[in-house]
Amino acid sequence: MLKQMILGFSLLVASVSFADDLKASTRFETLQSWYAQGTPVTYDQVNGNYAGRCFVTNDKNTPQNALLGMMEKSRDVDAGPGFPAAAPVRKTSIIFFSGHASNYFDDRTIEETQKDVNNVMTNGWNSQTEISESPTFSWFSDWEPNGKLDEKNEIVQYGSYLVLKQTALISQSTANPWISDSDSTLSSFQAKAGQTVEMCYFFKKF
Repeated sequence: MLKQMILGFSLLVASVSFADDLKASTRFETLQSWYAQGTPVTYDQVNGNYAGRCFVTNDKNTPQNALLGMMEKSRDVDAGPGFPAAAPVRKTSIIFFSGHASNYFDDRTIEETQKDVNNVMTNGWNSQTEISESPTFSWFSDWEPNGKLDEKNEIVQYGSYLVLKQTALISQSTANPWISDSDSTLSSFQAKAGQTVEMCYFFKKF
């Protein structure tokens, strides 16, 4: 009987401890765990635009609307069959609409989403590097641009989700300096070089 009471108490303690761990885990930290368990992807596998949510390091449970956009551009003009064109430039970017609800992109049409991507990525084309697929699907951001890389963005697949990790490469006042809305948590925190500043996941492909 004593052994049963001790075992029962131990199971209760373990159960409470596990529940506390779940309760203590933020959405930001959950996404970090998903990222760590994710598998590599290639551009051809995931090419498209996706709605999702992002969480920043200073506000780990508050969702921000997010759109993952991808775009290709030719490297040179068509010189005919004697001069095969080089592979196109492939880039991607995370797009936020500050001041809108976290589900802002979820129900937009394919046409509306593509317009958002075209506008933002065309204007900010030089702020993003080309996509690399080794060892992970990744790219760098240079927001000024001034030749000094600000952030590294990496994507993996976790189940049906694309999970993104953004790491600051330099100390900076915000993860995305082009967001100026004073009410947005995306424009109000200090990031240190090497710090994971943002975790996102994307769940709807347009």
